[in-house]
Amino acid sequence: MKHPPVTQADVPWRTDMFSALDAAVTTFDSNTGWIFEGERLSLQVMRARSEQAAGLFHTYGVGPGDRVAVWLPNDADWVTAFFACARLGAVLVPLNTRWTTLECAQVLENCGPRLVLFRPRFLKADHAASLRLIYPDLDSGEWTKAYRQTPRTHVLHVGRDGIPSWVRPFRKGISQNSLSPPVSRPGPDHPLLIQYTSGTTARPKGAVLSHTHVLNFGVDPILRMGVKVGETVLNTQPLFHVGGSCAAVPLPVVLGCSVAMPEYYSPELVLQTIQAEKCVARGGMPTMYLREMAHPRFCEYDVSSLRAGWTIGAPELLEKIRTGYPLEHLFALYGSSEAAGAWGTVTDSPDVRINSVGLPYSGAEVAVDAGYGPTNAPAHSGEIIIRGWARMMGYYDESQAEGFDDKGWFRTGDIGHFDSEGRLYFDGRHKDVVKPGGENVSALEVESVLVSHPEIVQAAVVGVADPDLGEAVVACVEQVAGSGLQVQSIIEHCRQHLSPFKVPKHIVVVADWPITGSGKLNKNELAARMCAELGGPR
Repeated sequence: MKHPPVTQADVPWRTDMFSALDAAVTTFDSNTGWIFEGERLSLQVMRARSEQAAGLFHTYGVGPGDRVAVWLPNDADWVTAFFACARLGAVLVPLNTRWTTLECAQVLENCGPRLVLFRPRFLKADHAASLRLIYPDLDSGEWTKAYRQTPRTHVLHVGRDGIPSWVRPFRKGISQNSLSPPVSRPGPDHPLLIQYTSGTTARPKGAVLSHTHVLNFGVDPILRMGVKVGETVLNTQPLFHVGGSCAAVPLPVVLGCSVAMPEYYSPELVLQTIQAEKCVARGGMPTMYLREMAHPRFCEYDVSSLRAGWTIGAPELLEKIRTGYPLEHLFALYGSSEAAGAWGTVTDSPDVRINSVGLPYSGAEVAVDAGYGPTNAPAHSGEIIIRGWARMMGYYDESQAEGFDDKGWFRTGDIGHFDSEGRLYFDGRHKDVVKPGGENVSALEVESVLVSHPEIVQAAVVGVADPDLGEAVVACVEQVAGSGLQVQSIIEHCRQHLSPFKVPKHIVVVADWPITGSGKLNKNELAARMCAELGGPR
């Protein structure tokens, strides 16, 4: 059934993902779809291919609620598996392509997949070797192992040998004509995705996300960025991250805009894609923008089609990106694997967009708990809490009440406040507080001051044990290329803008940052490195 393009007033749009794909095929033209390296897939082709893949999955016993783990890069096979799971009512589990064998084993043991799809090698990772350690009885054909939650797990190699991916792994005795998935469809509130958190503080936990959540997660932001039907959006985020799986993949289906995505992030690939596809909007972590701006051929690429982008970080850092790229509209945002939070809009001034994280998602309840219950009263700071379609259903194989209160609010652990116009401001995290001499020091506050120094590109603040203070503030900074940055100038700069107890005791110049698979700064690893260099545990 044909549907008109979704507008902000329609969010959240409630249907299952495959029904949305069905409707999109008759709504949008044949040029709309997904653009991969060397391959373009229209909505029509995606529907046919994912229907076929769903039939194949069904022959392996995949049905409603079964998990399908996908250890693939940003390619057409990943997106095909996504829609095939949606067709069957199965649940897709993205696996981080940078995970070690141990990290992957922990997730596979936790979710108990019926089916695992993988590419044997990707970049420097040998996924085949990892899976042979996880499943010791693998052979060259069908790979199986008994699991606690499911009777069998099938492991299928998805390769690049010129044969269509969803024909290649057919088992002997199964004809293509028999690959008919069941007629039934899941409901909009059924689970579609288990998005495992980055695991920087503990073993990864899987946030269970519904069809409605995944379908709408990226829609409101892209509408607020001013993207129109027929335009192209660049996805820089890996598909094992919500920025890819939820914010990018469904966009052609819901909004009729195409999504271009390199197989993996590199400054050169991003700049080439923007120029070739005339992308009008994109996202990315601050390190991505900075690496692109530092690329020796940055000025040779035509990125003039790009109007808007999103990122995270201190306002001073965002302003450097906005003016240096340049971008007409740059947005700070707030969200996580567990919940969609807030986003700006093109009608806001640049100052508002980089200082606040914008208005709550349409149809979602976002508030702060200032000690006396939920409120969005201006200037009251408290823990950010989220309720409604925009939050996860719960953690997989964990207590469904974990992270929730008795009113259904999900407690993010982040601190924020609202202004008089209902915009949310992110004030930091509980875990991002250093306590020298018992005083609370917000890492975000110190980082904002550091980044305002003209010779500092980016900065991160962590705490290390200190014999006098209990914990000392450590500033890790990256200097502008070719600058003669002096530690004393950083200290003087901080003294001008911070109380004495907030001024870093240690300044460390960093050339390479520890980055997670989703492109974020790994602060736990950075803190461990600083502890090793400066002495004592955090």
